[in-house]
Amino acid sequence: MRRKTQGILVTAVGIGCLWASAALALNWPATSATLVGSANSLGAGYEPSGIVALADGRVAMVGDDGDVTLMSQEGQIIGNWSPGGDLEGITEIGDGYVYVAVEHPDTIKQFNLSTGQFTGKSWDLTGWLKGSDNLGMEALTFVPNGHHPYVSGLAGGLFYAGLQADGKIYVINVDLTTTNAAELVDVIDLGKTSDISGLDFDVDTGLMYALYDGYNELLEATPAGEILKTYSVVGNDQEGIALVPNCETGTASVFIAEDVGPEVWRYSPYPITCQVEVPPVVEEPPIEEVPPVVETPPVVEDPAPVEPPVADPVPSETPPADEVPPTTEVPDEPVPTEEPAPTAPVEDGSGDGVSETETPVVDPPVVPEDFRKHHIKPRKVKVRWSDVADRYELDLYTKGRGKLVTRFTGLNEAKKVIGKKYLKSDRKYWIRARACNEAGCSEYTPYIKIKNGK
Repeated sequence: MRRKTQGILVTAVGIGCLWASAALALNWPATSATLVGSANSLGAGYEPSGIVALADGRVAMVGDDGDVTLMSQEGQIIGNWSPGGDLEGITEIGDGYVYVAVEHPDTIKQFNLSTGQFTGKSWDLTGWLKGSDNLGMEALTFVPNGHHPYVSGLAGGLFYAGLQADGKIYVINVDLTTTNAAELVDVIDLGKTSDISGLDFDVDTGLMYALYDGYNELLEATPAGEILKTYSVVGNDQEGIALVPNCETGTASVFIAEDVGPEVWRYSPYPITCQVEVPPVVEEPPIEEVPPVVETPPVVEDPAPVEPPVADPVPSETPPADEVPPTTEVPDEPVPTEEPAPTAPVEDGSGDGVSETETPVVDPPVVPEDFRKHHIKPRKVKVRWSDVADRYELDLYTKGRGKLVTRFTGLNEAKKVIGKKYLKSDRKYWIRARACNEAGCSEYTPYIKIKNGK
């Protein structure tokens, strides 16, 4: 069966009616659609209810009959588990786990995709989410610290949970070290009275994307709740949304999971605007050069003539005519010495405090020589240091060195891997490094360009 919705011609498995969209909603902007999940791959009884694009390039999805599925962006099934429960949303925070929204009782549960099991950690939200059995928590996403307007969350950010009963978003601070340690931070009202069905936050755009299946609308909003755009959404019974941005093209692929069919669609190109971050200017303190002290030799004056004392003449001895009186020697000028490199005192362990031993600042490190050019799962970069230093500082940039992703300040021989938390698939990065010891840090190496695999 073929269906045409707002200018997109697609081949679909099922057919349905579009609900009327609000008059102010914009037409769906993506012009192509690909069916990446259906009854053929997921099973006829599968009911998708939440979806998230993982940092490693894969896609994770949950079903409201207790299913958890891991697949590629093209729809190839990688893993499928049935831990049970009414699962309605899924997100990740960069710690190696995914976090699943359970409806009735409304709970966040930690899930391990490597084992296909819940870890046993969970956080009860029923103190704030008051929906009935079938109108409880329907959506879940995570907003890292620095991207939301609230006090920093204990988990490195805050969870945003959508309640179907009232359509509002509940901002939750969760302590991941303790089960059931959670507190309500705020409640965001986007103007819809019910039927929120999906949530996603994207770090590159700085926006959250709220899906309302009863309205057939997708809202772009800031983490503070300011609505920027509203789109009419194609399809039917939309239960989950995930965004995969491409900042170089200013577009994204949008995955929407529909629980009737079942169907998972990938729409593109969806227009986005990525945040432009100017890396902070790190000013190195100037090294004050003290010129060597050259002592001026004292001026030696010619001695005043000494009148010989008048004495009685001694007729018996007369000085030889060729005898030269002694002269005063002028000292040589000292030779200036080269100023040593900045140093720092070193404890000698004697209990007498600082000794005279000094440590010079290290030279710049040899350019790290082993960067893995393509990374699949998990992505990481290992840096091999050939210099001897106390530690290394390494800057990781994107956008042609225009955006500082992060600065590592504690790398050494034992800690030298940049993990997948910082490296997104199919991206270009620039890296520079410098060596440090107790006397200071060296100059940076030249930038090294790497390209991460898909």
